[in-house]
Amino acid sequence: MNILLKYLRPAIEFFLQYGWAILIIIIALVALKFLNVLSSSDVVESQCTFTKSFHCIGDPIVNFVTGEVKIEVINNKEDAMKMLSWSGGTKSCITQSGFVAQSIDDPEIHYSSDYTLGPGERALLKFTCGDGSGIKDDFDSEITLTYVNIETDIVERTNGIIRKKMPY
Repeated sequence: MNILLKYLRPAIEFFLQYGWAILIIIIALVALKFLNVLSSSDVVESQCTFTKSFHCIGDPIVNFVTGEVKIEVINNKEDAMKMLSWSGGTKSCITQSGFVAQSIDDPEIHYSSDYTLGPGERALLKFTCGDGSGIKDDFDSEITLTYVNIETDIVERTNGIIRKKMPY
């Protein structure tokens, strides 16, 4: 029993002496995380991500004067996808219009809906936020794309986030 106390006593003294400091640091980190201070979204200049099926190529292009937003995406799946619709409009882009997809391989081809994007094919998605009077602050919006997998005939959705800091 003396041997156990010999090793246990320094451990208890350590936690009694430094435990309060460790506890304060943990509470401070939790508070910073809760207040979103540790979020990278305030630091990131631009971001374009989707949850599945698509991958953004490059940064989003946001025209803050006209409200036009452009993102280039690629089909990550091994099957072709027929695009059905899109919805968006959170935060910076509550009202949107004029959603158009443009073929990267042939810029003359424009689609408004019901277009097929083959495996590995890229498309430029364009839409306008607001009434054309421009975007007044940093751009931050979510968009949902609805599509049908041509091989399985299953309707799927993917969510994306588009962010762009306003140039000052």
